[in-house]
Amino acid sequence: MVRAVSDAVESGTGSKVPCNSMSASLRQLKAEHLKKRGDAALKDGNLREACAKYDEAIDLQPSSSVMRALLSNRALAHTKARRFEKALEDAEAAVALAPSWDKGYWRKGVALEGLHRIADAVQAFLRVWTINGGEADPGMVGGRICGIPCSLPDELPPSAGDSESTARLQAVVRKLTREQLGSGMLVLIEAAVQEGAIPKATVECVPVDALHEAAFLVVKQAHHGVPSPGPYYARYLSWLTSGISPPAALIERSRIHAAGRCFLQAAADAEHGVRLLFKADIHGIELAQAYACQGAGYLAVQGHADRAPAPAAACFLKALDNDQGLLSVQASLEEAVKDLTKEEYDQVRAEVFNTGSRADGGLCHPEALGFVDGVSKAARARLYRVDIQLAFPEASTKALTAGVRQALRAALASAAGLELRRVTLDRVSNPRPDSPYLGVRLEAAVGGNEEAAYQILRLVEGTPAAQEAALESVLSAVSSLGPVDHGASSADVVDITPRGVQPLDAGGPDSAGPLVPATPPKMELEVPYRMYRITRIDGSTVDRVDKHPFCMSRVYYDAAEKPEELWAELADGSCRWRQTGAEVKVCVLKVPHTLRPRQLSVTLEPYSIKVSNKDTGEVYLEGTLERGIVPEDSVWTHGGGSGEDGTMLYLQKMNLELLQKHWMHSEMWWPRLLRHHSEIAWDDYEKDYSDLPEQVLQHHRICEAQKDQERTLEALEKSKREMLQERDDLRRRQRQERLHYLRTGVRKSWVELNRANPG
Repeated sequence: MVRAVSDAVESGTGSKVPCNSMSASLRQLKAEHLKKRGDAALKDGNLREACAKYDEAIDLQPSSSVMRALLSNRALAHTKARRFEKALEDAEAAVALAPSWDKGYWRKGVALEGLHRIADAVQAFLRVWTINGGEADPGMVGGRICGIPCSLPDELPPSAGDSESTARLQAVVRKLTREQLGSGMLVLIEAAVQEGAIPKATVECVPVDALHEAAFLVVKQAHHGVPSPGPYYARYLSWLTSGISPPAALIERSRIHAAGRCFLQAAADAEHGVRLLFKADIHGIELAQAYACQGAGYLAVQGHADRAPAPAAACFLKALDNDQGLLSVQASLEEAVKDLTKEEYDQVRAEVFNTGSRADGGLCHPEALGFVDGVSKAARARLYRVDIQLAFPEASTKALTAGVRQALRAALASAAGLELRRVTLDRVSNPRPDSPYLGVRLEAAVGGNEEAAYQILRLVEGTPAAQEAALESVLSAVSSLGPVDHGASSADVVDITPRGVQPLDAGGPDSAGPLVPATPPKMELEVPYRMYRITRIDGSTVDRVDKHPFCMSRVYYDAAEKPEELWAELADGSCRWRQTGAEVKVCVLKVPHTLRPRQLSVTLEPYSIKVSNKDTGEVYLEGTLERGIVPEDSVWTHGGGSGEDGTMLYLQKMNLELLQKHWMHSEMWWPRLLRHHSEIAWDDYEKDYSDLPEQVLQHHRICEAQKDQERTLEALEKSKREMLQERDDLRRRQRQERLHYLRTGVRKSWVELNRANPG
């Protein structure tokens, strides 16, 4: 068990190592003595002396057990001094020396947490948890199914007893941003793919940046409007410690693909998850979620080419049959039903509920409901359209009235056994020298009804004798068009199966390979942070703000209320910058840490900047500024480190906009640093106006004081009006009570009178 981090030290002895300068035993004794003095200094809070003693002891190269303790304790001293980079170096050295020592990973996790590398810190503390006896769920073996534990916890479980490693792992997981949660989910899903637990996505593919954005959107939607921290923190912790089951991995990948507009892949993933759950005889909320994801894949979005409301409605109905409490599924079902006729919806319900039931009274298996592997046969069959071309040599366009067109559609639909709405008139072509007949083109959407397609082919292109008699009989209702030219008439069957759909006769997901290669989605997901990202000064990730629909952003005029400083880091890695009301700070990232200040050439001009190497001429940052600066009041520093200890430019804004409109403070906010950079969204981070010129701030304070006074007066007037109104109401009530007593001699309260005469 990991002991308390604070003041935790260790001593030990080990095997002797030969040394040229002194005997091994003397070196060992001296190292242990120095370690004790360092430990005492560490406990007293004398971090400088503690590090010095540990340095001396480490230089003696004692035994491995003493060396790892020295490195660990020096890492603790660096951590307390907030020198996290040095602490990380010592912790990694201790881990390399003792790979199975829990305290080395603990020190590493604390250092990473201090550096805001939370995702890496989670992995370090997970290693601590594993070393201290943490075991994966016995139902999970290498990510494969044994006794599939698919229940998804929505709250972080309490730490077990005095398990410090469990408690710390939970605490660090809570610090992950929603983007990091989504990226962590993708890592776990990819690991399941590599292990062979789930198949690779082969129907549709999405770019990596869009995939990460989709994972973030899934987490964001699940955490919206729910108590902090949100359900995915508990789920991710459960997957880290117990493994992610194949059905859970498929369900999450389905959600991510649906958010990424890969609806066909989303339906395929959920379908596979449904089959695995049925195989393991798991029902209830787990199966309901799988069906809901499958339905979301079929439903897609309005106007999408892959939108299929009928199979979507069937999946939503089965999801609700497994769990009635899914309100979002009920809303999705209503959306799907809007695109169906009453007959179609009744047919879907009959297919889902009336085809048979399980012996245990639960929901039918997909196969018994007209579904194969969780997918409707109609959705998995080949879909066809028949293009019909009829030629009438004696007809004219005038003869093709609305009634004749309707009769022609009805005759063909009746002959093929189709609904009237499935036969449409595509276009009409006038007689021409090369085609001296009235051409009428119709389309019959037969779907998976191959018999209807064959019937139309036999009717239009069958054997001459039978064809002519049958077609003339069908077209007798439109005799005003005259005889049909059988030689110029034709019918073609077109396969309109959606791209990527795997038909029933093409093999299942376990077949040798996909029917078609994975293709990009038909609708691209917008990725907002391709050109820059919002970070801290050290480049660590921060959680995205939940943006206001009207792009509103909070403004601070008081320096004591300033929020955490956030920076915009450009995608090319050239710089990281932020601004306040009067200043722009730029951290130049490409300057080598080993470069000396006198080797740097920094040119600050009113409308341009340039940072380069004097010796080599290499340019680290150059461009035209978005707005003007005051070079005389602008400075630069180079500390040879990272972040604010690196190469920093402090640019004083001209703020000419405030000279024209001193009350329009937003006018002086720069949308970008250099003209060739992309613009930073207005609401990506909050605004700091606390350092505006004193005259501007003074005017703002006066205006705010006047507004506060006006608001106070309005509140007093409102309170006075309400008091007067209440007094008038009381007088009216008392008058009504007195009048009633004078008329009847009976005393009644105003409430009783009002109930007796509600009008």
